[in-house]
Amino acid sequence: MKRKVLASFLALMMVFSMLPTSAFAAETECAHEHTEEEVREATCTTPQRVVLHCHDCEQDIKILQDDLSPALGHDMVVDETLPGYKAATCTEGGLDTRKCSRCDVTDSVESAPLGHKWSEKEVVKEADCVNPAGVERTCERCGETERVPFEGELAEPALGHVFEEKVVAPTCKDEGYTLHECSRCGYSYKDAVVPADSSAHTPVVGKVLRPATCTAEGIAHYVCEVCGVSLGYKTIPADHVWEESGREDATCGKDGKVTYLCSVCGETKEETVPATGEHTWEEKTVDATCTEPAKVGKVCSVCGEEGEMEIVEGSKPTGHKLVLDTDNKNYKAATCEEGGLDTFKCENCDYTEEKPTEALGHKWNEGEDQAADCVNPAGAKYTCTVCGATKVDPYEGELAKPAEGHKYEKVVTPATCKEGGYTTYTCSVCGDSYKDDETPVDENAHEAKIAKVLKDATCTTKGIAKYTCAICGKDLGYKTTETSHDWKEVERTDATCGKDGKVSYVCTKCEDTKEETIPATGEHDLEEVFRDATCTEPAMVGKACKNCDYTEEMEPVEGSEALGHDFVLDTENEKYVAATCEEGGLDTFKCSRCEETKEEPTEALGHKWDDGVHQDATCENASGVLHTCEICQKTYVEAYPDGIAEPALGHKYEKVVTPATCKEGGYTTYTCSVCGDSYKDDETPVDENAHEAKIAKVLKDATCTTKGIAKYTCAICGKDLGYKTTETSHDWKEVERTDATCGKDGKVSYVCTKCEDTKEETIPATGEHDLEEVFRDATCTEPAMVGKACKNCDYTEEMEPVEGSEALGHDFVLDTENEKYVAATCEEGGLDTFKCSRCDETKEEPTEALGHKWDEENAVNVPADCLHDEHMLVKCANCNETKEVAYPDGVGEKALGHDYVETVVEATCSAKGYTLHVCSRCEDSFTDNVTEINPENHVWKATSIKDATCSATGVEKRVCEACGKITYAVSEKLPHTFDEEAEIVTKEPTCADAGEISNTCTVCGETVVVAAVPATGEHTPVEIPATDTMTAGLKCSVCGKILREPVEKGSCEHANTVVIPAVDATCTSTGLTAGLECADCGALLVPQEQTEKLAHTEEVIPAVAATCSATGLTEGKKCSVCGEVLVAQEQTEKLAHTEEVIPAVAATCSANGLTEGKKCSVCGEVLVAQEQTEKLAHTPVAIADVAPSCTTAGSHGGEKCSVCGAILSAPEVVAPAGHQYGDAFYGSDEQGSYVGWKCTVCGHETKTYLS
Repeated sequence: MKRKVLASFLALMMVFSMLPTSAFAAETECAHEHTEEEVREATCTTPQRVVLHCHDCEQDIKILQDDLSPALGHDMVVDETLPGYKAATCTEGGLDTRKCSRCDVTDSVESAPLGHKWSEKEVVKEADCVNPAGVERTCERCGETERVPFEGELAEPALGHVFEEKVVAPTCKDEGYTLHECSRCGYSYKDAVVPADSSAHTPVVGKVLRPATCTAEGIAHYVCEVCGVSLGYKTIPADHVWEESGREDATCGKDGKVTYLCSVCGETKEETVPATGEHTWEEKTVDATCTEPAKVGKVCSVCGEEGEMEIVEGSKPTGHKLVLDTDNKNYKAATCEEGGLDTFKCENCDYTEEKPTEALGHKWNEGEDQAADCVNPAGAKYTCTVCGATKVDPYEGELAKPAEGHKYEKVVTPATCKEGGYTTYTCSVCGDSYKDDETPVDENAHEAKIAKVLKDATCTTKGIAKYTCAICGKDLGYKTTETSHDWKEVERTDATCGKDGKVSYVCTKCEDTKEETIPATGEHDLEEVFRDATCTEPAMVGKACKNCDYTEEMEPVEGSEALGHDFVLDTENEKYVAATCEEGGLDTFKCSRCEETKEEPTEALGHKWDDGVHQDATCENASGVLHTCEICQKTYVEAYPDGIAEPALGHKYEKVVTPATCKEGGYTTYTCSVCGDSYKDDETPVDENAHEAKIAKVLKDATCTTKGIAKYTCAICGKDLGYKTTETSHDWKEVERTDATCGKDGKVSYVCTKCEDTKEETIPATGEHDLEEVFRDATCTEPAMVGKACKNCDYTEEMEPVEGSEALGHDFVLDTENEKYVAATCEEGGLDTFKCSRCDETKEEPTEALGHKWDEENAVNVPADCLHDEHMLVKCANCNETKEVAYPDGVGEKALGHDYVETVVEATCSAKGYTLHVCSRCEDSFTDNVTEINPENHVWKATSIKDATCSATGVEKRVCEACGKITYAVSEKLPHTFDEEAEIVTKEPTCADAGEISNTCTVCGETVVVAAVPATGEHTPVEIPATDTMTAGLKCSVCGKILREPVEKGSCEHANTVVIPAVDATCTSTGLTAGLECADCGALLVPQEQTEKLAHTEEVIPAVAATCSATGLTEGKKCSVCGEVLVAQEQTEKLAHTEEVIPAVAATCSANGLTEGKKCSVCGEVLVAQEQTEKLAHTPVAIADVAPSCTTAGSHGGEKCSVCGAILSAPEVVAPAGHQYGDAFYGSDEQGSYVGWKCTVCGHETKTYLS
């Protein structure tokens, strides 16, 4: 076997040795063409590095530098989420689990107990029932408290309890007892216990399962109010839920009432509150009234009833005081012609009287002349000054004139499809009107309105619309719509005395325009005017038109003269130059009244030196007087005479050394500290190593905690200075400060504004306590204490127990958060865990199973169904388990029984038929009446194999879902799909034929008629030629209908005539007057006469300005009505071009250039064409060699242009080197065993599997 394997291997080796090396090439080695320097950060175990990274293969191909910073080491941070973590408490140690913040290394270390962190805030506690007075402090971590009793004068012992007794009677569930409760602290205890009485239930409604209404009984579950035990089910009587909605209290003599409203159904009821019958008497004097004297005695203060009363001696009734009461419904004011009825009312009581009044009679005025009108003759008209009535006394004799009678004009209101018609007669003189000649409703008298426009009417062609009746809404079909311009005034220029006005209109539909001329009035509107004198003319007076420049009789005002120019200096003029001390200027002037200007040169001002000030000696000049020009601020120094002048001080030079750099030599600058004079000296040669380092590229930004890395170059000579680290630095800002106390260090907290890192600085404790007397309350294990304690720390002195104080003992509270806590269930016991409310002491107590607690109070009513009586569903309040509970006999509805609905299922080709009975309530079902299989009754399921369209039928494949039989059937065409907005008129209506409205199917594109437009009934007449014996007739050229029959000549009596309409003359054609012809025979009875043409309406044709590319036109005139040219426009010459330079384009090695040219900047015409210049020669450089890899070719030699990149001579191609395989190796994978070879250059592997 080994020999066979060896032989197979040798055979394979021979085959492989015959293959070229390129046969093993499967991958392409990366040429690393796109590389970049990148920083690899230091890790816990590796140092920081600069590497050369290839972006083609995403590999680091070279380490450039690896000594920038050492490995970081692990940064262990506490991680509470790791298994085993246990936080330390005040009294117990913990276990800190830690994880490196940079990698996944973990460990754990034990932590010590934290110790109590007592709050610095101490609370003074007064003595209570069990604790003496003292101070109390609390641990900020665990909440444990301790009290220190006061001593000396502040000491106060515990007060002791003050018990109050309360006897609680036994109930059906609970024992009776006597409760002793402290009125001060609430502490309590019980004694004198009495056993519970199990029969002493208090029944109340526990839950309403079916509420009672105002008219129907309900069902309720009753329970004991005390123990909650079920007391069974009872009905709830039907009753209203009354709520008081109003109350009127009873008085001594009047019943009251209470009104109730049912909050459920809204019904109301009233209850009477009987009158009390008990008066509230008080001594009172009753004043005399209209009918009775004054009295004194007893009067009820509530109802006013009088008791024992006596008449006041000498008192009498006052009598009625009547006043006119116009508000009385019987009151009627007397008029001029009718009497009235005055009603009176006593001001003091309810007594009334009525008194008829006579007619007032008219009070006529002096009268006025009244011309005869429609109903009255001429006469004197009198008007009553009281009621406004009038009367006319007719004149007699020569002044008499009878009534003229009404002049009625009639307006016929025709009947409509919904209302009858009538004629209204209205007098055009006085407006009197009446209606007559009524006609019945005309069902065909519709008021057509456009419902939809299919073809818009234009200003020249009719449209087509769908009409409906505006009155009854009936569809009236399609009709044509008339043409008409809709002129809108857009501009108006009023005529003046010497200039025509005009009105311009535009059609809002077609935007056609027209103008109407308003002739000039020709009449000046003159007024007396006075015109002030000007610079060149005297004042004038005369007449001038208000609307134009026309003047009359303008004469100079006597004694008036021209004002002459008032020149004012104009410094805003661009020619204005202000004179200076040493140079002249130019003053420009402008008249303040007109635009006249003038110029005047000015001389230099000359300096205006001040008196001068003392000038101390300077480095180079002696002391003297410093004079300043008050105009230009120029200065000069006037030297003091010898003997007074202080000599020059001399310079005080300070030197600054500028060291040599890598490009420039160094030098020393000497600068006078007094006057600033300076010079250079002590020059040094260039120092090639004196570079000025600057960052050329940041490879890694420095942070507050880690150094950065940057590539540096010299800012002066540009030399590469290599890689260097950049320094770290925080920007600390104080955010919090805690001052130090006697025993506690303070601290200052800072945050870095750049990285948000934080740091703290400790402020040492002062070491000096600030003691005060304190009291500390008793704890669970210690009595109250009193002594001295520092206000700022936990330090105490001379702390002693308060006399009579004792430890409080533990106050255990159920702790359900404890992991050992197990709540008891209905069927299993649990474990209660307790924790002291004052300290961390705990204890455990097992608990028994609770047993089910059926919550019958919240039971749910379950209505009766087909099989089950109405009952209730009760849930356990503890575990939510449920059980069904039946109502007692007589309560609830019995089972309903099934309500079956029959459905007949027909037999199919593969299944028998039957009748299915299904209960409508619970869906219980059964079948009967089975019928045999019907082989012809298939259950077809159709699928389209050719969809039907609106232009062709389709084909359906039908498969029986029961037996699988297949058949095919034709499916009907689909209806066309129309866009209503796309309806068009395809046939215009004529006198005889209806028009057609068509639409195009949006699916198939077929156009079909969808509606008709009724025939217009308007004929197009043409003449029937006359004969020797017959007159000419008329017929319709469309339908051929005879419109006028020819008649025998001479036989027509011309009984029926037709007016031939007049034709208006225009500016281009004459007109015709109206004529008359016989409607029967066509004979011309009144011939038409020609009227003259109208004058043209002139309209200016605007001039067209000439340009450099086109000639212009002068202004012309044409008729605005007919368009005839009245004054022809004449051509004007072109303008000269405006030259613009076209910049030259420099030639390159890849493109020709252009010389400078010229073009017109207005019209763009080329005036001087650009000429082409030759390309430049290429700038050759060698193309870098590319080494071949195992699988890709390389290149050698060649040239390209360094400017444009063009290849000038192609490089030679160097063939791929091919893989250099090493020794064979064996292996196996999912596909089996193999022999393989690996390239020693690129690492490529090839495998051959052994069968």
